[in-house]
Amino acid sequence: MSDRPTAELEPGYFGPGSRLFGCYHPPQGGARAAAVVLCAPVGEEYIRVHRTGRQLATHLARRGFGVLRFDFSGCGDAAGACEEGRVGRWLADVAAAIAEVRRRRPGAPLGLVGLRLGGTLAALHAAGRGDVEGLVLWDPVLRGKAYLDELAALHEAECGPAQDEALGFPLPEALRADLAALDLLALTRPPARRVLVVESAPGEGGALAAHLGRLGAQADHQHRPAPRVWLKEHKTVVPHQVLQAIVAWLEGALP
Repeated sequence: MSDRPTAELEPGYFGPGSRLFGCYHPPQGGARAAAVVLCAPVGEEYIRVHRTGRQLATHLARRGFGVLRFDFSGCGDAAGACEEGRVGRWLADVAAAIAEVRRRRPGAPLGLVGLRLGGTLAALHAAGRGDVEGLVLWDPVLRGKAYLDELAALHEAECGPAQDEALGFPLPEALRADLAALDLLALTRPPARRVLVVESAPGEGGALAAHLGRLGAQADHQHRPAPRVWLKEHKTVVPHQVLQAIVAWLEGALP
């Protein structure tokens, strides 16, 4: 896979009040019918995985997918202050991103790809829709309480004791409560017809795939050893083998 960016890239604002910023990658060559929305992490993890997300979008576009990657409210170039971040608002952002890609690709089969908290938000929103054909959960946050503990440990290791923030980004009490309530293993409806759970290191991905299978999804689990790109020491790495696996799976899952 080449790192050379796709020439045709359409950046712009969308959603209610044009508050969200995204980059649409039109399909290149032989276009497929399908459209894909990429859901990134938030906070410092978003900054560290930005290059990887851009490369994934580029590779998908070259395989004929129409792809939208976007910034959640209060992140990147989207409107809103970091302090205003809430899970409910971010779930609404996923809905707005889907509406935008459907505007560009009317009637297209829909796929979602989410990394870390972006995967969690994608799954939670998709479970309430019923029209998502394929969903890729790449090292998703399974349980919010464990995620908060991880953020606190990383912050202390890199910055010192945490005080209502995580790696330089505000983490107010209301958002902490939102995150603590997250649990993908408590989903009661399948988020998509087909789901792929990708893990960079052994964890609970197999249990999540099994749970989603019991809910009626065709769920696959893949362990793809790779650097955890949301960590500081790996932020310049692009895990091409993982990107290849995701692209190949989506080619099979979406027409």
